[in-house]
Amino acid sequence: MPHSLEELLDFNGRMHIVDIGAAAITETPPYRPLLDRGLARLSAVDGDGRQLAAMQEAFGPDTKVLGKVIADGTKRSLHLTRASNGMTSLLKPDARQLPFFNGFTVYGAVEQEIEIETERLADVPELQDIDFLKMDVQGAELMILENAGSALDGCVAIHTEASFIPLYEDQPTFAEIDRWMRKNGFLPHCFTDVKRWSIAPTLLNGDCPSSEHLAQLAA
Repeated sequence: MPHSLEELLDFNGRMHIVDIGAAAITETPPYRPLLDRGLARLSAVDGDGRQLAAMQEAFGPDTKVLGKVIADGTKRSLHLTRASNGMTSLLKPDARQLPFFNGFTVYGAVEQEIEIETERLADVPELQDIDFLKMDVQGAELMILENAGSALDGCVAIHTEASFIPLYEDQPTFAEIDRWMRKNGFLPHCFTDVKRWSIAPTLLNGDCPSSEHLAQLAA
């Protein structure tokens, strides 16, 4: 009797997982068990060069780490926040929206803006034939999907971040991403996590960083 899904399906291949915006390595990625069991290979992509060495160390030598900005193939501005803040984005943090949540005005402070060439997912040879796509790119998710071309023709599942309240200028909302997904044959399966951050100035279980920590980030 089969004791695992791969035995039930008689699967002995290796899936191709692509993680765009893979620098969020403080969290265990949902596909980690597939890598640990040798059922998948990983292409980890991030456009912030400050993150690449840590990504390679975290994921191991068998992972292909690519320092590319995946978007629509045009020249764009990359808004660099502090490397540890996780808010570096092709989109400019929205100064009107950031104060909605405690601490986000500090987290979204842009330290540098640089011009970069982006690439379409459809045009990157290493990122074709995707079985599972994960994205956490601070508002550029829909832009990537709209320029994926045939890269997603065999894709079984997409795990993406989506916002109900945009934190960046012109950021597509959850509804817009959901509309693209349904139009292209993908249906919602579940929310793996919902970030519940208190609306400023209220606090819930101390979910706001300390004033000392925010001062250090702002320094």
